[in-house]
This record gives sequence, C-alpha cells and structure tokens, in this order.
Amino acid sequence: MIALILLGCGLLRLPSPEVEGLSLTHLDAEGAGLEVALAVENPLWVDVPLERLDWELTVAGGRVAGGRRARVMILPAGATTSVPVPVEVRYADLWAAAGQAGGPEVPYRVSLELGIVTPRGSVTVPLAHEGLLPTLRPPSVDVIDLDLGWDGAWLRLDLILKLGMPRGWVIPALDWSLEVDARQLARGSLEVGEQGTLKIPVRFDPRQTAWASWSWARGEARILSLALGGQLETPLGTVPVALRQQLELSEPPPAPGGTGAGL
Repeated sequence: MIALILLGCGLLRLPSPEVEGLSLTHLDAEGAGLEVALAVENPLWVDVPLERLDWELTVAGGRVAGGRRARVMILPAGATTSVPVPVEVRYADLWAAAGQAGGPEVPYRVSLELGIVTPRGSVTVPLAHEGLLPTLRPPSVDVIDLDLGWDGAWLRLDLILKLGMPRGWVIPALDWSLEVDARQLARGSLEVGEQGTLKIPVRFDPRQTAWASWSWARGEARILSLALGGQLETPLGTVPVALRQQLELSEPPPAPGGTGAGL
C-alpha cells in the first residue's frame, strides 16, 4: 500500500548514475584501454538489477568506440555502486577523429544509457560526461648512439637512447634487458634523464655470455633485442609500459691482445 501511494504521488526516486572520471588502463601497439568510472546511487528500499549498459565515446564530435555491457549486476538498496566501464580504442580511429581539432588535447564525450529494473518496471536512464582527452600513443624508443668494444676482458656496449612521449608524460625509471636469440646477456635498472634520455652502459661477463659473444664475433649474431619496462605517468593515471627495440650490431672490434674476437 505504501509503495502504491509513493508511486501514485511520483515520490519514488530512480537510481541515479554519475561519471566520476576517465582513466588509462593500458597502451599497446594498436590502441589504448580506458576505463570510465561510473557510480550508480540506488536510493530505493530494495535491491534492483542493472540489466543493460550501452556506451559510446566520441572525440571532437567523431565516434571512436562504443559497446554494450549486458551482464546483469545488482544495485544494493540505499547504496552507491561502482560500475567500471572498459573502453578499447584504436589509435587509427582516435587520430582520425582528433585530427579535426588538433592540439595536445581534444574534447571527448561519453554517452551512456542504463537499463534498470525498478518496482515501477524497467526504465532507461541516460547520462553524458564531457572532458578533455590528452594525446594517446605508446612511447617510442630511438637509438641515438651505440658503441661496441672491449673493456679489459669484458665486452662493452654503451647505448644512448631517446624516449619519445607526448608532452607531460613521464617514465621515471626503466628496467632493461638485452638478449641475443632469446638468450639474456645482461639486465638492470636505470633512471630516465632529462628530455627522455637513457644511458645504458652494459658490460658482458664472458663467463656467462661466451656463446653470444662468440656468435657475434663470428658474424652469426648481428641483432640484439632490447626490452624496456616501467611505469608510465600520464594525465589519465599511471600504467605499465613495455617497449622492445632491435639493435643491429656493427662488425666486431678486434679482441684484446689479438685480431680475433673470441673470448
């Protein structure tokens, strides 16, 4: 009877959603993962199902992604429930839309429709959220200088790298490893210098890298694989990042005390 009176008087409050923000979850070679932080308040005295959630992301007025979350979840009575909405975007679609506006940031709009079952029946609750989206692309790594030689009985490789990132993005430190034909030669951690420079002084212990050094000296191995990993700080949050670069080696220098390069 009370429920009927409330319904008749129009006093029944519907669940109300609110977008709390947009964050970056990952970057890869083809695209980026975003997450819309959605909070849904249920002021009713009963639990209600959220049976459907449609979403669309537009950038500079152009649609770049959209989808539907069809999994039913329960919105507890008298509580606010967090509903993360994963959004996958391709760089090609993002850049095509953002190219219309230009600049380091472009306006975005997230449009959502929630299908909720209430004591009144099924209702559709629309919601829109707008903001500015910074440039999204994976960091690049360029080899500025590479020098191979000998340091006493140790094989020496000095690398100077340059990380390319959008303005305002930072990688404070990176873990690195070097491999030849999937055989790890060396690894370590370094801080990233100003303007994204990275200096890697590598010294190969001949006792552990004799095979790789000998293969390189005989001309059978000319490619080093460099792996870099760390935490990327962006305006949309901090995400893990992994980079790989192949390095072509020059002719081996003469080994100490002779013309051969064997260890």
